[in-house]
Amino acid sequence: MITVPEVVTKIISESPYLSDGLTRDLINISALAREIRPQIESQLTKRVSHGSVVMALKRYSEQKSTISFKHPREYFGDMALKANLSAFSVQNSPRVSERIAALQEEGWRDQQAFITITKGIWVSTIVISDSLLHSVKKHLEGTHYTYEYDAIAAITLRFEDQHHETPGLIQYPLQLLAWRGISLYQIVSTMDELSLIVAEKDVERCFQALGPLRSDLDGEN
Repeated sequence: MITVPEVVTKIISESPYLSDGLTRDLINISALAREIRPQIESQLTKRVSHGSVVMALKRYSEQKSTISFKHPREYFGDMALKANLSAFSVQNSPRVSERIAALQEEGWRDQQAFITITKGIWVSTIVISDSLLHSVKKHLEGTHYTYEYDAIAAITLRFEDQHHETPGLIQYPLQLLAWRGISLYQIVSTMDELSLIVAEKDVERCFQALGPLRSDLDGEN
């Protein structure tokens, strides 16, 4: 017959955050016991005491994590910084799409520049190096675009191989920033990179918050 400790181990082992937090004494065990107790009772189809759940959690926390997959932080490789950026938003239209494509082509020719274009349903957002601001004015002349922010930066994290099926991969760095009270202007991702668009004044705090992920830093301003 399945026991409370077995169910607790299964629940915690399925979450890298809970497992990591317990083994590092970062989680209030009594509060966690109250949170997962209904789930335990559902699986056992009987009532269990709060104390038995607390005891099972304490025993688990005294052991090393036995999760079968790596913690999300282990899937992040290099970190790069691009500062001196600005952001614009423009209403979508066939004419605007052509102009944005021309802007993007010019931005890609400059290997040192940063440019991302996110096309939404109604609006597209452009984040671009200040060195290419003249290109924005040239290609978007005559269209209605809104200047959003200046003095922003992009911190780009590169994913390691075999990361695509890891739950909570993107949530983890976002959670680290949220704990420090750092706001994000935008999140841009590819299949192998995650760029966090933040205020330049917050860059140092971001590096401190993302400390667990940092294996290397290739920064360019």
